Amino acid sequence: MSHAAPVTPEAEDAYRALLDHTTDCARCKAKKHCPRVVVLSRQWKEARRR
Repeated sequence: MSHAAPVTPEAEDAYRALLDHTTDCARCKAKKHCPRVVVLSRQWKEARRR
């Protein structure tokens, strides 16, 4: 039995944006620092807390 909190549409959208970015970004693929992924990660974490 899972006790995970329900996923909101905002959290789902933020996760999709993060995932799409990391699969398309050359810096992310090369495991180099990417400022955009930092922003997207923060947005996803914020959306999960709501």
